[in-house]
Amino acid sequence: MNDWVFAGLAFAAIGGFLLWTAVHSVRQDVDHRRSPGLRTPTTLESRQAWLAAHRRISPVLWRTGLVTMILSVAAVIWGSVDGGGNAEAFVVGCLLTFLPVLVHVYVRGSRAASEARGDR
Repeated sequence: MNDWVFAGLAFAAIGGFLLWTAVHSVRQDVDHRRSPGLRTPTTLESRQAWLAAHRRISPVLWRTGLVTMILSVAAVIWGSVDGGGNAEAFVVGCLLTFLPVLVHVYVRGSRAASEARGDR
């Protein structure tokens, strides 16, 4: 298995997790104390805060998961057609692009949880 295929499989797992989290974290029967998602003190305070935060960030998680899945397929195809090579720049570029999205999700979700709590 070359670097590109491995990177593609890793990003497929991350994208799948983001898609699952986007859908699962907003369900009415979700246990906010055990579910993966935006786990901050503000969102974990109450079920209402958890749902408010995750309803706000769910579209961002879904879009990010979808883009990550597309990138993972592209990486596997690239690795299969090109024969491999070094995928470090691809991986670092994806991770550096993903970091601002995580910050954005944190800020939006925390604000929504605070609003649900009545702090704002």
